[in-house]
Amino acid sequence: MNIDRSITEFSPTEVNAFLELALQCDGVQDMDSFRRWCSKEVRAFLPFGMLIVATGRLTHGLLFVDNLLGVDYPVEFMQQILRRVPLSERKVIQTWLSCRQPQIVTPADIETHLSELERFEFLSFDLRNFAAHGVINPTGTHASYFSFARVAEPLGNKTCKKLKLLAPHLHQALMAALTPAQNAASGPTAYSLFSPKQLLVLRGLLEGLTNLQIAGRVNRSPHTIKHQVAQILKRLGAANRAEAISKALDLGIAVLPSGVGEIDTLAK
Repeated sequence: MNIDRSITEFSPTEVNAFLELALQCDGVQDMDSFRRWCSKEVRAFLPFGMLIVATGRLTHGLLFVDNLLGVDYPVEFMQQILRRVPLSERKVIQTWLSCRQPQIVTPADIETHLSELERFEFLSFDLRNFAAHGVINPTGTHASYFSFARVAEPLGNKTCKKLKLLAPHLHQALMAALTPAQNAASGPTAYSLFSPKQLLVLRGLLEGLTNLQIAGRVNRSPHTIKHQVAQILKRLGAANRAEAISKALDLGIAVLPSGVGEIDTLAK
């Protein structure tokens, strides 16, 4: 294994933690093993409270999120994240894309470094001590992005060095974790679980809409929507809406296929 010289700036405990996470990275094969690896090995190197990982694209000033996974984030936070948003509303990502360097945000930076949307999220969900970095593909068209919240150590140059070491390993592990879900979603397996009408309802669930709001969108009665939600939960093997959303995201159904009812999908 080639060891980056910058790792010698860390304590023996941190060096061992990094070597362990790099070693265990090859064992990530799916979403569950990715979460376990992040919760144990990654956290031992960079102590964090919550982590979001995502893949996405930038097109005409719009940020498209193709895949999204949270580690220890509340479901309420994950539900409110828009999968298509102007880049200007994600100022941290905008800055990262322009300089391609790790980003850190402390409580003192909230007013100057964040958009209005981000300030709302930071204050509502207590996202103090925020650190982020990612990997951009060679053509600059797609990226993977990793944002840590409630980092339990002082943020500074050392944090940035840790993020630079972590990013390629997080990217490798995330790609390995996404492969089974993408394979499932690319064929009939995932989407054929649902009828076109149920996929419309599932879209509403992913956006955090109530049954009444979904009913208004698809021009059906709330009673019909309630029945369809129950069928969706049954087919996903989910006990409630939150679990259904989590399982749908794990299957890669965050972005629904084209031609499904009136769904305005994101073209890949």
